[in-house]
Amino acid sequence: MLDSAGVAQILAYAVPPLLGAVIGYVTNALAIRMLFRPLAEKRIFGIRIPFTPGILPRQRYRLAESIATMVSARLLTPDVLIAKIQDPGFRASLNDSVERMTSDLLRREETDRGVTDLIEPVLTAFLRSEPFATTALRLLDDVVAGVLSLDAARFLPSDERLRRGVEHLLAALTSDSVYDAALERIVGALRTHLSSDTEVRRIIGRRVVLQCIRIVPLLYGPTFDLLMSFLRQARTREDLSVHGRDLLKQVLRRLNLFQRIIVSAGQYDRNLTDNMPAVVSDLIDGIERAGKAAHNRRRLVRSVQHRVAALGRTGIASVERELGVDLVELIVRAAETVRDTLRRPEVVEILASVARSTATSLRDRTVAGVAESVTGLSADELGEHVVTLAGRWLDDDTHRAQLAERAVDFVRSLLKRPPGGSGRVEQMIPLAPDAKRRIDTYVTDRIVEQLERRVPQLIDSLDIHGMVVQKIDGLDMRSVEELLLLVIARHLKWINLFGALIGAIIGGSQVLLRAIT
Repeated sequence: MLDSAGVAQILAYAVPPLLGAVIGYVTNALAIRMLFRPLAEKRIFGIRIPFTPGILPRQRYRLAESIATMVSARLLTPDVLIAKIQDPGFRASLNDSVERMTSDLLRREETDRGVTDLIEPVLTAFLRSEPFATTALRLLDDVVAGVLSLDAARFLPSDERLRRGVEHLLAALTSDSVYDAALERIVGALRTHLSSDTEVRRIIGRRVVLQCIRIVPLLYGPTFDLLMSFLRQARTREDLSVHGRDLLKQVLRRLNLFQRIIVSAGQYDRNLTDNMPAVVSDLIDGIERAGKAAHNRRRLVRSVQHRVAALGRTGIASVERELGVDLVELIVRAAETVRDTLRRPEVVEILASVARSTATSLRDRTVAGVAESVTGLSADELGEHVVTLAGRWLDDDTHRAQLAERAVDFVRSLLKRPPGGSGRVEQMIPLAPDAKRRIDTYVTDRIVEQLERRVPQLIDSLDIHGMVVQKIDGLDMRSVEELLLLVIARHLKWINLFGALIGAIIGGSQVLLRAIT
C-alpha cells in the first residue's frame, strides 16, 4: 500500500503532464470554436464584447472570395475540364445519354404541329441561307456528273413500253386542246417575227441552229429508215405507180409524131404502163442503195448542214418571199397535216419503230454521249450549265421562299398521324439499329468536339468565381460551418489532440526540470 507521501510523489509527477494535456486540448478546442462562434456580435451595456462575432462570421466575404478563387483558379480550370471531357468514361456516359434521348424522341407520339412548330423556323432559315445554296449546287454538280457517267441503256424502256409511250405521247400532242393552244401561240409569234423580218437563228436561238447542224448525222439513219418504210407501203407504191403512168403519158404527149409512131410500134408505152409497179419497186431499191452508200450519206448530210446554216442567217420574211408562200397559212396547213398524219395507226407504228431503232443505237453509249450528240455540249459543259441555271434559280428570294414552303408542307404531311397508326416518330422515320448507333456516335462526337473547343468560353460565361461567392453568401453561417466541417472536422480533431500532446510535453518538461534542480 502506498502511503500519502507516495501518492503525493506520484501526483507530483503525473498531474503536470495530465493538466498540460487538458489545457492544450481545451485551448485548441476553444480557439477552433472561436473560428465559428459566436455567430453574431455580443454587447454588454452597448459595448461590443471582444472576439464577437467569431473570425469566420466576421470575415465571411473574404472566406467566400478565398473559396471562390481556389475553386475557379485551381479546381475548375480549362485543363481539368478538357481532361474530364476526353476521359473515355465521360464519353461513354454522354453517348448513353444521347442514345436515351434519341430513343425517347423516336418513341414519342407527335402530331403534325408538335414537331413542325420546332422544325419550321429552323428549316425555313436553312433553306433560305447561302450555305444551303452552296451545298445544294455542289451536290447537284455531283449528281449530274454521276448521272452523265451512267450507261444510257439503264434509262431506256423496253420495246413494248416504248411503243406505248409513243402512242400516248402522240395522242396527247394531237388532242384538240393541245393542238389549238400550241397553234395559236405559234401563229402569234410568227406574225410578230414576220413584221420585223427576224433572223431564223434569233427566233430559235443560235445554239439551237448549231445543235440542229450537229444532230443531222444522228438523225440521218432514223429519217432514212422512216422514208424507206413509207415508200415500201403498198398504198405508197400504188400512188407512185399512178403518178408514174401520168408522168409517162405527159412525156409521150411531148414527143413528135414520128417518135410516137416508133414508141407505139414497139409497144414501149404499154410495157412501161403494165410494168410500172416493178419499175417503182426497182426505183425504191435504187433509192435505198444510194441512201446507204457512205459517200452519198456524207454528201447529203453536208448539204443539209449547209442549208440549215444558211437558213439560220436568213430573215423569216425573206424566207417567206423566197419560198413564195404565206408562212402563216403554210404553218396552219402543215400543222393540220401533221396532226392528221400523227393520228394514223401506221404512222404510230413507224414512229415507234424509229424510236426503237434510235434506242438500240443509244444502248451502248453513256448518258453524256447521248447528251453531247443532242446538245453539242460536253459532260463538263452540260454539268456547268445545269448548275448555273440552278444557281440563278436559287438566287431569287421568291424561289427560295417557295422551296422552304414546300419543304415545310412536306414535313407537315410526313408528321400527320396515319389512320389507325400510333403517330410515333420512329414509324415516320424508321431507323435500323446500326444506323441509329452511327447517328448517336456522330452526335456524341460533335458534342465532345464542341465542348473541347469552347471550354474557356463556357467557363467565362458560367462565371464560376461569382457563382461560388453568391452561393456562399446566400447560406446562413450555420450552413457555412457545416460545409467547412464536412471537409476539416477530422483534421480539427487531430489539432485538438496535438494541443493535448503539446500540453502534456510542457507539463512533463516541468516535472523533468524540477527533478533535475
